[in-house]
Amino acid sequence: MLPGVLVILLVIGVRALGGLQRWEWMALDQGLRLRPAEAVDERIVIVGITDADIQRLQAYPVPDQALARLLWQIQDYQPQVIGLDLLRDFPIPPGEPDLETAITDLSHLVGIEKVLSSADSIPIPALAVWPQDQIGFADILPDADGGLRRMLLGTAAADGEYRFSFALRVAELYLKEHHRSLENGIQDPVAMRFGQTELTRFQSHTGGYVRADDGGNQMLLNYRQSLHPFRILSLADLNTGRIQPETLRNRIVLVGMTALSQKDMVNTTAVPPSFTGIPGQIYGVEAQAHAISQIINAELEGRPLLTGWSDFLEYLWIIGWGVLGILFKYWSRTPILHLLSMAVGSAGLVGLAYLSLLGGVWIPLVPPLLVFGINGVVLYSFWLYDQGLRSQLQNRQQVIDTTFDTIHNGPLQTLAGVLRGVRDRNTSTSELEPQLQHLNQELRGIYNLIRQETLKPEPILGLSSDLQLELTAPLHELLCTVYSETLARDLPGFADIQFKIVKFEPMDERALSLELKRRLCRFLEEVLCNIGKHAHGVTQVSVTCMQDQGYNRIEVADNGTTSDLGSTAKMGWGTQQAQQLARQLGGTWQQHGNTPTGQRYKLQWSVKKKPFWRFFSVRRFH
Repeated sequence: MLPGVLVILLVIGVRALGGLQRWEWMALDQGLRLRPAEAVDERIVIVGITDADIQRLQAYPVPDQALARLLWQIQDYQPQVIGLDLLRDFPIPPGEPDLETAITDLSHLVGIEKVLSSADSIPIPALAVWPQDQIGFADILPDADGGLRRMLLGTAAADGEYRFSFALRVAELYLKEHHRSLENGIQDPVAMRFGQTELTRFQSHTGGYVRADDGGNQMLLNYRQSLHPFRILSLADLNTGRIQPETLRNRIVLVGMTALSQKDMVNTTAVPPSFTGIPGQIYGVEAQAHAISQIINAELEGRPLLTGWSDFLEYLWIIGWGVLGILFKYWSRTPILHLLSMAVGSAGLVGLAYLSLLGGVWIPLVPPLLVFGINGVVLYSFWLYDQGLRSQLQNRQQVIDTTFDTIHNGPLQTLAGVLRGVRDRNTSTSELEPQLQHLNQELRGIYNLIRQETLKPEPILGLSSDLQLELTAPLHELLCTVYSETLARDLPGFADIQFKIVKFEPMDERALSLELKRRLCRFLEEVLCNIGKHAHGVTQVSVTCMQDQGYNRIEVADNGTTSDLGSTAKMGWGTQQAQQLARQLGGTWQQHGNTPTGQRYKLQWSVKKKPFWRFFSVRRFH
């Protein structure tokens, strides 16, 4: 978990410092561009002054007289609002009186000004004849990569007066005819509102932004997604009268430059270059049309505005995907399955971000993809390497344990019998020689037994040089064979046994690996050998292997007396192995005195499904 947590903290730190901001902007632009195409917004028509129009007029900027004539031509079609997106701070003769008359007589005409100053520009006022409530500023706030993703709706000008944007002025005039007035927000009193639609105010941390300039009143631009989002006409179309009256009637008509030579364009990759033909660029008047369309359609059609989550939810979202990337290694242990799961998870994350964007909510995509991908792929590779090392150590330890078990339950038991005879002086030399020869054979056969169990791919359990068990057989059959083979050994504790009570019934072994079955067989062999080696006066042995009330149980009992060497404190290896096996099975191990004499050994574990939290438990190397 620790490397994964460090990755999450690192990505969060990089994001907090703004290191991922540009990538998140790119993800936003791509997501907006991939949305389903929308119909042409019939409420807005753009009249563009093209390079061909300039050539025909033989003048630029367009003279006041030509501009006034254009405005009256548009007025003949009875539009609802006319927006003049041409900056004009001084007269361009001829025709100054004509333009002034048009400005004062057309109450639904909105002009532009510049109110913000920067290192390479200064505020530019509109003509003095223009009424203040019919002027809006055209200043934009491009991001560090030059892209336009937010629109300034209101700000304080250099003279201290609060000014509204050109897009807001045009939308206000249009919505006024639909009985919606501009008011302060309800949820956010600083925000602006038309009717029930509150224009979500941009904050410095909205979406993928980090410490952005949120001065004034701004909103994110939810561009209208279409190859041709608005109907666009040229000055020549008006002069030749090729326009149907209903094309402009009751519409918003925006007049602006669509001449490539004048470079009145803004950068955005959120929409295709509909009219410019230049990738990543649209005309400035188009950008204003997108902002106006966003405002009026949010109120009249319920088209979603763009907003974001709170910082808390965003970072919780990132942390959640980072943790999910860590947990994925527990759900898909094979590399192919893991890569497939990662691909599905990544696609799901992208899909959720896309669906959220369709609903107007911009949620982080790049940071969660990073933490999910790094934790799920890179750390998984290190985890596989670590598991490989652990597996090698486990295999070595398994060889050691199997070797010791084989020696302990074979030659050492024979040696114990020999030592007992020598100690009690009741074994002659002639009797001792066959026992030593048998011990020699057992020692020489250890190599083959260990090789069969650990080096061959077959699931084999070797009990002697001539007896190997297939571990794929049912567990109760394996335990029965181990019982019969072990009690057939020449151990002193088995000499006086008269009664053998056995019960071998099928057990639930679905959760048992071949290695656990091997260890259960070794466990029974060890317990029986312990009786044969240390118990005295055993006349009865009881062995029970069965499933009972949701538990698998292996129980061995005898009625003999146990020497000091066989006491619980002295068992050492056998007790340690039994306790370790019980822990691996999630069960219990008990060894206690029988009534009235003897010992009872009991290993029991549940066959019920593991609780869900055990699913994530990490195997530990012993």
